[in-house]
Formats: sequence, structure tokens, C-alpha cells
Amino acid sequence: MLAIRLLQILDLFWLGKVGSVAMAALAIGSSLRWGLSSLAMGLGIGGMMAVGQRLGERDEKAASVAAWQTIILCLAAAAVLSAAGLALAVPMLRLLGTGEDVFPASLSYLRISSLGLIPALLVYTVNALWRGTGEAGKALATLGLATGLSLALEPPLVLGWGPFPRLGAAGSALATALGQTLGAIVQCFLLARDGRLCLRWDTLYISLPLMARIIGLSAPSTAQMVLRSLSRATLVGIVGWFGAAALAAYATANGILMAVLIPCHLLGNVAATLSVENLGHGCRKQALRTVWLAAIVDAGYMALAVAALFACAPQFIAALNPHPEVVDYGANALRIIGLGYLSSSLGMIMARGLDGIGSVVPAAAISVITLWGVEVPTAFLLSRLLGATGIWLAIALGGVANGVLLSYRFRRGWWSGEPGQRTPAFGI
Repeated sequence: MLAIRLLQILDLFWLGKVGSVAMAALAIGSSLRWGLSSLAMGLGIGGMMAVGQRLGERDEKAASVAAWQTIILCLAAAAVLSAAGLALAVPMLRLLGTGEDVFPASLSYLRISSLGLIPALLVYTVNALWRGTGEAGKALATLGLATGLSLALEPPLVLGWGPFPRLGAAGSALATALGQTLGAIVQCFLLARDGRLCLRWDTLYISLPLMARIIGLSAPSTAQMVLRSLSRATLVGIVGWFGAAALAAYATANGILMAVLIPCHLLGNVAATLSVENLGHGCRKQALRTVWLAAIVDAGYMALAVAALFACAPQFIAALNPHPEVVDYGANALRIIGLGYLSSSLGMIMARGLDGIGSVVPAAAISVITLWGVEVPTAFLLSRLLGATGIWLAIALGGVANGVLLSYRFRRGWWSGEPGQRTPAFGI
């Protein structure tokens, strides 16, 4: 997670030297790229659950079969989405209302990102499988090498150092795609080695019933990711009403907040992984304790982080883009959205906990309610009254609603039966 966020922060730093238009193109292009990739990203969660259950049962051969089915599904979906991204790049940007000043850079970014979807989705899916089996070290090795190459290539490609042309936002997309390609190659090497998850050639075949089960397990998470990505793209379109500087500020503030949320993602992944393994052994109480402990640690961390963001918001924004208008928009966004993240980070832990114990539908449903019932319509209305500040307030309100509803759902879930009752993992 740190490797990913470091790349995003430096991405903003280098593009900030190109100008607000390049950062606006990043905000628009990345939101659409996420919209495409979200259609397949849930497969990693479904595969993690299927593989984790079989390893909990000490059946390594069945775990290898489940991993192969997940990877085959991922590659097929990624190929289709890559072709769709290339074919629909122009209509998607027009639908989002992209301004003519930002359109060429956004189009270049989106096309290159679409070409890189296959290695990107493969890296995400296999890393989810590794995290589900407790082999986070392999995920770290993959992302470390991929991020290292991207970090080395980005400055010359974005700014045109040495023999490289100055590509701006397109250079950022190209550097990321090349880095993720290296990551996918490293994954192929590591998957052939011994470990908790080792792909065996005798398990390489297509099992349609198992694929259907993995798709079924991943469907709620996929729906959640798709709806979340579409809401973000819609918000980017609303922010775009206020010009390239507002888009650049939103991208900068969002990048900083995503970096702040790294420990929250970590805690959520740990809680989900341990919940999977504990439920595989019938230890329901321990699975629930893990999630609540992660939530307590998260609350303490986020209180300190938000206090720091509130006090030093202009300095954080200026470090990535010193343009006065961007700093003004961005500091306001950082403070307001950051307050909402006090609650939404807690919701993140609870959502991962719900995923880990197999109750994936409630988390997806709550995300739909908070994103499309609170965040998007409130952003549309408040932006008319308060300008860009109304959008930041809407995002914060959506985060508060998400955290409250997910915490309530987790506390009142279906697992609150008799203490001695064994609850089957994932309902399968």
C-alpha cells in the first residue's frame, strides 16, 4: 500500500511541475480508468475468499485450482476492459464533460492506461490472493519492483529529461503501465515457487462451477467498487465545473488523503485475512475480536492524522502544487474531507471485516446508499449554493454516513447467534 501511495504522491509532484492542466487530466483519466478496472477488481476478493477457505481446510491442491480459476477470469476480463477503454475513450470523456483545454491530455492518459489494464489487474488480483493466504511479503516484493521502475521512469517521461520526450500526463500513465508489466512478470516467477499458494500445473484447467462460485463471491464487492468508481467519476465531473485549478486541487487533496489512509487499509486487510482464517477453523469470536481491535487502533491513528492535516493543509498542498488557486481550493478540501474520513476510515475497517466473515452484500448495499443517496446528490446541490466547498462537504457527509451505517451493521450482524454455534464461512 505504501508503494502504491508513494507513486501517486510523486505522480502529483511531477505533474504539478507541468501545470494544473496535467493534474486535471490525471484526475479525469484516473477516475475513468478506475471505473473500467473496478469491473474486474472484485475477482481478487472472491478468489481470496475461495483460496483462503481451502487453505483453512488444509487442501493445498484445491487452493491451487481456485487460484488458477481466479487468474483465468482476471485475464479474460482485463482483455475485454482494455479493448473497451481504447474504443470508448472519447465518448467517456465527452460524457464526463471534459473541458477542451484538458481533453487532449486526458485522452492520451486514458488510452495508455487502458493498454496497461491487463498487467495492472493481474497484479491486483494475485496480490489479493497472497494477502488472503498471509503471504503479504510476496505482494510487497511485486509492488516494490513495479513501483521502483515507475518511479525511475516517471520524471524523464513526464518532464522530458534526457532523450525522452515531454509527455506530461501521458508520461505518468506510461511509467505506471511499464512498472505494472514488470510486476506481473515477477508474479509469474514467484507463483511457480514453493509457498502457501503455489500454482501447480496439474491443477491448470477450467472449472466452470468454481468460476461461477468465485464470481458469485466477488459480485457484491465488484458492484461496490463499480458504484464507488462511478460516483468518483461523477464527482470529478462536478468539480470540473469550477475549472482546471479545482480539478488539480481535488487530485492533490485526494492523493494526500489516500496516503493518510494507508494504515487503515493495512488494518482492514489484516482484519479480513485473520477473519477468513479464524472462520475456517470455526473461531467466530476471535474473528470478530480482530475486527474490533483494528477499529480501535484505526480511530486513534485517524484522530492524530486529521489534526495534522487540519493544521498544515496549505503547506501539504503547496508541496505538490504551489499555484495559489490550487492551494486555496486544496487546503479547504483537505480540511473538510479529512474530518469526514474520521468516520469513513472506521467504515473501511468494518467493510473489510464484513468481507472477511462472508457478509459481503451489506457492505456493498451501504456503499450504494451513502455514495448515490448522500454523496453525489448532495455534491450536486451544495455545489450550486457553496461552490467547490459544497462538494467537499458532501464527500465528508458521505464518509460519516458510511462509517455509521457499516459500524451499526457489523454490530447487529447475522453472526450474533449462540456463542457455541459454528457459523459456516462465506455461506458455502
